[in-house]
Amino acid sequence: LLRRLKAGSHKVLIFTQMSKMLDVLEGFLNLHGYTYLRLDGATSPEERQILMQKFNTNPKIFVFILSTRAGGVGINLTGADTVVFYDSDWNPAMDAQAQDRCHRIGQTREVHIYRLISVNTIEENILRKGDQKRQLDFLAIQSGGFNTDFLAKLNTRPPVGRDLLGGAAGGASREAVDEEEVAAAMRSVEDANDAAAAAALESEVAAERLEFTSRRGCAGSPEAPGGRAGGQGSPARRQGPTGSRGHPIRRRALRGPGR
Repeated sequence: LLRRLKAGSHKVLIFTQMSKMLDVLEGFLNLHGYTYLRLDGATSPEERQILMQKFNTNPKIFVFILSTRAGGVGINLTGADTVVFYDSDWNPAMDAQAQDRCHRIGQTREVHIYRLISVNTIEENILRKGDQKRQLDFLAIQSGGFNTDFLAKLNTRPPVGRDLLGGAAGGASREAVDEEEVAAAMRSVEDANDAAAAAALESEVAAERLEFTSRRGCAGSPEAPGGRAGGQGSPARRQGPTGSRGHPIRRRALRGPGR
């Protein structure tokens, strides 16, 4: 693979999970006479910048070997157009981050990705689990609408600042918020259990509102022409529900306007 890539004037990134494997790859590259650079967790931030600039600007450097965790983020390697994963990560997002080192602003060539898998080894299981996780991500995030495309489908209201109450100066058009429309929109995204719970809650709220209204109507009933509710000389009206020994403030509150 490297011989063919070298003949085609390609530049290669080789990612592996373990630093010990980087040592093995170094020996292999030295054996075949390939020029290379190395980056792992022991590389300082200053050295990272120097290595990145050297690889992107020097056409004589053929291979850059990196550990997936250390070299998968924070660097721009648009000088390469080929990525080789010597071994795969259990988390497919880490490999995706690593291969994005080539897919950066400034990349002008087509990028090719190679993944080395040994038959009848744990690597096949890692690859299968990674495919399952990527499929789950697609179903839960992409197909679920949790992305920027979801915002384009929203039926947005008029811009903020438009008067919804009506009658403002300037003759601007106004739109009243329809409660029924809002309720219908809420019901459209609820499942059966949520809808049943919402209906039960609405019935309870309606019953409590009716009970409150009836109690308020009894307490605030109009007085008779004689100036006393319930007729003249009504002991219940004179003393109130609390009796003659009720609190003075409470007894005053229970009297009508004529008293």
